[in-house]
Amino acid sequence: MIACKFVFVNQLIGNILRQGFGQQILRELETRAGARGYTTLHLHTSMVQIVEQKLYEKHGYHEVGREMYQQFEIILYEKA
Repeated sequence: MIACKFVFVNQLIGNILRQGFGQQILRELETRAGARGYTTLHLHTSMVQIVEQKLYEKHGYHEVGREMYQQFEIILYEKA
């Protein structure tokens, strides 16, 4: 299992919004993790980050839980 903490795909500004950079980063992370023998990936995002939720779900991640971090509800995702 690999936990990719602190890898943030933040909201992109202006002319780079929705050009697939988040998808490219996610694919590269998955490729590198697989090359190192990891078979399960864990990601998280907040309830207000709808774009990230859709990205993760589009790439086969499923929700495995929720928790609170300060005032934010965090969704925990996993892909095996």
